[in-house]
Amino acid sequence: MPQPIPSQRFGARVERLPAPIPAAWAWRIRRHTDVEAWISRIQRRHYHFRDTVVWPGLHRLGVDEQLLDTARERHVRIFDPIYDAARIAHWYI
Repeated sequence: MPQPIPSQRFGARVERLPAPIPAAWAWRIRRHTDVEAWISRIQRRHYHFRDTVVWPGLHRLGVDEQLLDTARERHVRIFDPIYDAARIAHWYI
């Protein structure tokens, strides 16, 4: 998620302040970008584990493919908004 508009506007005002405030603001933006990358990495690993360990294991145990498809859809519906909310919320912390 890109930096929220209010934060961008505030950042434009910070750039006009005396040093070292703009440098500190730039450091903050870099940290937020790093956190966003970590959130994405956690989501990728979570889904990779689901797709390579959990679903194949359940399939080998005899769980019906249709049930797995339904569970996959529910899983995405539940966890995608959580990861999206984390990406949004971290900009305000």
